[in-house]
Amino acid sequence: MYNLWENKWQQGPPLKQARTWHCATGLGPHLYVLGGSTETTTIPDVERLTVQGSEWERLPPMAQAVERAAVVSAGNKIYVLCGLDENGHVYGGVQRLDVDLSVWDVISFSPHPRYDLCATVLNGAVYVVGGQTFRLDVETNEWCLVEEEGLQQFFSGCATVNGKVFLVGERKGNTAIPNMLVFDPYTDNCQVVDSAVPCPLPIRGCLAAEVLL
Repeated sequence: MYNLWENKWQQGPPLKQARTWHCATGLGPHLYVLGGSTETTTIPDVERLTVQGSEWERLPPMAQAVERAAVVSAGNKIYVLCGLDENGHVYGGVQRLDVDLSVWDVISFSPHPRYDLCATVLNGAVYVVGGQTFRLDVETNEWCLVEEEGLQQFFSGCATVNGKVFLVGERKGNTAIPNMLVFDPYTDNCQVVDSAVPCPLPIRGCLAAEVLL
């Protein structure tokens, strides 16, 4: 874990269940780790750690065990999108956790199920990127295809900054490309940013941003 106040890395407490290919997100004063796989199977396990806490807390498991999914948080909800199930099949569901009630439900199914995707939240909608880009309205649970060729990327990292979506890195075949794109949802326009990533991201690039006002 990286301590922003002391500008250094420090060892955090171990998860109750070790795993790989999981997803993680922050919401309020907590860090959540969801799903993933062990040496034998894909798991639905969810754990939560309070910032500066010393022990992970088990939460109710997801409705469907998945690995290599995308996750976002908005309001008091966490959304886990798509992924691979315990049989290695692509799962298209959107699983939602109400953190106040500790209740999971499946609110929708993606029109383009996939895994190794990325997602971010902007203006009350979830943008899901991976080959094609779709926008999910979390109030109506309706999907809309974002018809912008620049967003047809694989293995990127994405985040929302100042009302725009930034995509960092991509992978085509065996080649990692250190590019950066910015998408403006008001104009549905995507542009290449001159400042490329210093080094190529090998696979499933990760990006997180926090703006302090």
